[in-house]
Amino acid sequence: MPRLVENAPRVARLIRLLDFDRAASLGPLLLELSLTSACNYRCYFCYAHSHLKRETVRPGNLAEDVYEGLIRDILALKVPEVRLAGSGEPLLYPGAIRMIERYGSRFKINLVTNGRYLDKVTPLIFRNLNKLTVSLNSLDPEVHQRIHGYAGPSQLENILERTRALLALPDAGRKLQINYVLSDDNHQEIGRLLDLARSWNVMFCIRPLAVDFEETRPKKLPEAARLDILDRVDRLAGDGRRLPPRFRDSLEYLRQSLQVSRGYSQEAGRLPPCYAGFYGGFIESNGDYKMCCHCDRAVGNLNESSFLDLWRSRAVRRARFNAALMDRTGRPVCGYCYDCPEAEGYSALFHRYYIRLPGLYRRMIRHFESLAD
Repeated sequence: MPRLVENAPRVARLIRLLDFDRAASLGPLLLELSLTSACNYRCYFCYAHSHLKRETVRPGNLAEDVYEGLIRDILALKVPEVRLAGSGEPLLYPGAIRMIERYGSRFKINLVTNGRYLDKVTPLIFRNLNKLTVSLNSLDPEVHQRIHGYAGPSQLENILERTRALLALPDAGRKLQINYVLSDDNHQEIGRLLDLARSWNVMFCIRPLAVDFEETRPKKLPEAARLDILDRVDRLAGDGRRLPPRFRDSLEYLRQSLQVSRGYSQEAGRLPPCYAGFYGGFIESNGDYKMCCHCDRAVGNLNESSFLDLWRSRAVRRARFNAALMDRTGRPVCGYCYDCPEAEGYSALFHRYYIRLPGLYRRMIRHFESLAD
């Protein structure tokens, strides 16, 4: 399995989390924080700010006292990794840089940014980050502006220049990641994009646009383009030449993202088991706690209860177990479960191997049934 050294301890901890009797003091593997819902871009695939939608999310920040309490709970629950992303641009939140400075040595911090404010990522800040992800989405100035939905001159060259500067910093090959969503507007750039991925030798997470809301359907990657790119990837990966390791990983990620996965959602109303609530969690800027960033239903709010209390509460544990039981009960835990990429991604991969451990799996099911509705 790719990245076995990194993933093996994560899987081991996830298995412990599924047995809540032994893991009452453990929090999720990764907690995603939307510190702010304010954003300087209106990327058309963004559920919160898309310029294709009539209504967008109102800007707001996570309250300071909620933020401070959340940090205490992250440390108390030994959450190993935090991702700053969500429905806004994290670097617009006043406390984002402070968090990286103060806590980058206490837990891993991953920052996902659109790149406009990369000047805030000084060498010291970069050193304290576990991962810095730049959402690029085009190498063409006009297309970049069209996809990201901002006014004025194109900001692409400035973003590329600052990203290149980061490449010169220590450990940049491991820390830096480029996200790129393939759509009808940018798939023609794939040749240039793969050349850039090879030359930079950092992880490029390239995937097709997911139709998360109806307005994005016309922007979906055309089927002919998907097949053409898949063929290109197969030829690159199989030409016998030695490829840089991260470029090889980038090609494999792209190949997997292009594969047509019918999954459970394509089978007459059948739902997948979802473990997202165990290995992750998502905190909105208004304090809502959801099991993943795709979930449309909050299981609590940090303005009313601490994250630690919510995580350990019977109601939230029941919600997590209900999600993992969906393939048995046929009952979705939110309105997005039938088409959720989370359930057909990491959850599906984990489930595929975990059910081969019958003793552990049966024990997990007993826990599920003791708490589930």
